[in-house]
Amino acid sequence: HRPQKRNHGGVGAGTGTPRLPVFVFPTELVFYSTQHSTHRRVLTLYNPYSFPLRFKILGTAPSLYEVIEAVGSVRARSCVDIVIRQRDVSQRHWGRRNRFRVDVWGADGQQGSREVWAELREALGGEEGQENPQPTLLTFTVFSLLPSGLLTVMFLQ
Repeated sequence: HRPQKRNHGGVGAGTGTPRLPVFVFPTELVFYSTQHSTHRRVLTLYNPYSFPLRFKILGTAPSLYEVIEAVGSVRARSCVDIVIRQRDVSQRHWGRRNRFRVDVWGADGQQGSREVWAELREALGGEEGQENPQPTLLTFTVFSLLPSGLLTVMFLQ
């Protein structure tokens, strides 16, 4: 298995076009077959820029997931919630990892992309039919656009 190169910022490969960092939360979607409330997850796309972004969500398993509003736009300095629903929670898909790619386009041809992993698991916490999930640590990404045009990013856990 060979690691893939990811380009989340800087200049696009050989194009001279600046790459836009893409900010999404969470960075991984976990669905549990026995927990109906987890069959629908929300992916938040943030736009810290002073210009609007257009976006498109692509996936490696379109027959397994429904992406509500897979194409759209985000106003400047705003965010949008994208609902992703697991369509098939049958046992044959347990443990299968799939990817979504979030592509964005901004002003002056700038573009960027980010991968988000998705996985269907049998049960939350390994216990069949567990109704009350245990609290988990969440990782948050905080960003701000300074008046100088610099983007600061802080990861909290």
